[in-house]
Amino acid sequence: MSGLLCSLLVGVGYDAYCVSGYAMREVTEVDQGGKTCPLLEVGEKEEEGGVGGKLSRYLVRPPRDLSSQFERRQETKASAEEERKKREIEAANAPVEEEGEVDKYHGLRVHCWVLVLSGKREVAQNFFIEATTGESYSTDSELYLGIESLWNHRNYWINMQDCARGLQNLVFDLGDATKWESFFPSVDQPLLVVPEESTATLGEEKKPDDKEDFELPPSWVLPLHISSKDFETRCPQGKKTTLYHKSRLETFSDYLTSDGLVSRLSLYSDTARRSRVETRSVYRHREDRLERRVEEGGSGLVHEEFSLGRESALRSHTHSTIHHHSRTLTFYHNARVDGLRSRELASSEMVEVFQGRPDFLHQRSTAYLKTTPSRSSGDHREVLRIVEKFHHDPSLPPNSAVAERVFSLKEPSSIRVTYHLEPDRITASHRLFLTPPHSQEQGYNLTFDPNAISGYQVDPQAPEPKSQELFQQLESLMAAQDDIISQVSSTPSTPSLPHSPTGESLREGGGGHSRQERSRGIQPTAVGVSLRRCQEPEGLPAERGGGREGEGGGEDPEGEGEGLPRPFPRETGGGRQGDGQGADGRGCRGVSEGQAAESGRQGQQTPVPV
Repeated sequence: MSGLLCSLLVGVGYDAYCVSGYAMREVTEVDQGGKTCPLLEVGEKEEEGGVGGKLSRYLVRPPRDLSSQFERRQETKASAEEERKKREIEAANAPVEEEGEVDKYHGLRVHCWVLVLSGKREVAQNFFIEATTGESYSTDSELYLGIESLWNHRNYWINMQDCARGLQNLVFDLGDATKWESFFPSVDQPLLVVPEESTATLGEEKKPDDKEDFELPPSWVLPLHISSKDFETRCPQGKKTTLYHKSRLETFSDYLTSDGLVSRLSLYSDTARRSRVETRSVYRHREDRLERRVEEGGSGLVHEEFSLGRESALRSHTHSTIHHHSRTLTFYHNARVDGLRSRELASSEMVEVFQGRPDFLHQRSTAYLKTTPSRSSGDHREVLRIVEKFHHDPSLPPNSAVAERVFSLKEPSSIRVTYHLEPDRITASHRLFLTPPHSQEQGYNLTFDPNAISGYQVDPQAPEPKSQELFQQLESLMAAQDDIISQVSSTPSTPSLPHSPTGESLREGGGGHSRQERSRGIQPTAVGVSLRRCQEPEGLPAERGGGREGEGGGEDPEGEGEGLPRPFPRETGGGRQGDGQGADGRGCRGVSEGQAAESGRQGQQTPVPV
């Protein structure tokens, strides 16, 4: 291995040599049980680098410390004493390790490694490379006890220096013949000894062409040939296990395992590696884009990370293998049309966080009816309450921009709309609508009742809204409620991963109308259809990308959209569906009159607060 590594280094311009000498048992037997895994060291350095930052020139003075220094010293002494006792107990309970035993072959273990001298390829100082691990060491490392000789393609040098005290004072000047004696004479390295007098005739100069250099014998090693299969395998049989201090690292070549596993790092609480506390796995070339999986042994918590490219833009998935009642999913919100950033699922609650939405929706909380396995009916769950929160839309005044919508579906059902705070106000305007009972089969029987609408207006001088405006707002809210229920009720409470190593399947849907949902019959509502469910009129265009007025959702969550979604209209807005005149005999409102102007009226009307 050292000869091959030296050949590669020489081929790319380094001044490299093979070294023959003596090393410690840990080096010759490739025993890394006393070292920390390099993957853990890299993680710690990244965490330390992320904490620091450029300090500001203007710092606030910290408050004066009024605590007693004597008490702090006493606490420090007490904590130090506790740590000492704890270390003594751990040392007494720790098993006797082989590392503490005396090596009877100390100083006699022959080993070969690589030396790189400074000068070429901007190498500043000499260093060793251990070919078995790929790690570099200084030339005075205690792991190496002595050097007999070194060589490369040019010559062979014998060490003439004393190594009784290791390599502390060893000089690597190969041109000094008193320290390194070359086997073949060469003009590559200058010699310090004075050569013997030449027998040439006086006055006769020796030409450079007359130099008598020895030609090194040809190598008996056949030309190396590495097949593509062996190159991709990387290690014997495609897998390798390395033992570190309280950890075990297993590496696999690509496509060797059926689940795409290429690395697995197991962390233990003891040096004997019996009690596993954490497992970190790395995957490649998976269809579900799974990249990393971390599983904690005690709590059963599992954290999975995915690369960009999943249909649902899933970024991470955190759940427990012991307690299946809750889990957290995060998404690449820039890759989703609905801007969904995270979703927290529990047995009776779901919290969704959005970012960058045109309707300024940033959070949606849904409460479900607790069900038992015997009462469960597939993925559909009964919704009790939906709460949506919005950021302030700068284009609207605070008393017209919705801050929160609460849909209470438990009898008596109601919809509460709260607006943003106005400047210099401590209370916000709100409006409460008592809604009729809802049925998935029959829909709503909507009639306007002024007594079912109440509210609070901060500004008493504001004009009262008209009944028509309130009825239009109620229509828009109930249409939004209908669409939101169809989304959140089909979101499974315990999603799982379809191609995960555990064999579970993850359902990440439930946020908007996707192609899969449309194939199951969940269709966006067409413009012009009343709140009463009926057959969609022929020739009526259906909006596939946007949602109903005031909904703030309902687009294609996979980003495949059949048509770009228009900006989500403001809640409480938007014109009535159709002209609202008459019926066509099937329980639907007319859609011919006023349909052409419908798109121009949507989202332009704003509510007049009560």
